[in-house]
Amino acid sequence: MLDQQNSSEDFVLDRFTPYQIVVLGNSISKLLARSYADEFDISVPEWRVLAVICQYDGTNAQSVTERTPMDKVAVSRAVTGLVDKGWVIKAISRDDRRAALLSPSREGRRLYEKIATIALSQESNILSVLSEKEQQQLRTLLAKLLERVSALSDN
Repeated sequence: MLDQQNSSEDFVLDRFTPYQIVVLGNSISKLLARSYADEFDISVPEWRVLAVICQYDGTNAQSVTERTPMDKVAVSRAVTGLVDKGWVIKAISRDDRRAALLSPSREGRRLYEKIATIALSQESNILSVLSEKEQQQLRTLLAKLLERVSALSDN
């Protein structure tokens, strides 16, 4: 339930939690991209899609869209780029001829492993300003917020 005492005069964008989360997420994405984009010629959307495909081998574009904060068009473009670069293999599903199953190629899997290592190192570096307890609290709080937003979205 919303606090009825709040008004637009109380709103300060820089202190608005959803805005802060988006800014933080975008800043982290840009930092990570600097670590791999030029060296491996892969964009942020392509990396996200490749990561999902490597973790859920044999998935389809619809599942990738559901697992990432990306729309269908962005996923489709990323899949096309990954296929063109030889990092993802597209195969027609036997169960549903309209659906394409996506799997990483050997080169795509190797690229995923290299970038995942870089990403984990960057995550560790970013989180190093927090104690172990604070890191666990952050993960717990993020999970709670995601659960709440999901429940509100279902209503």
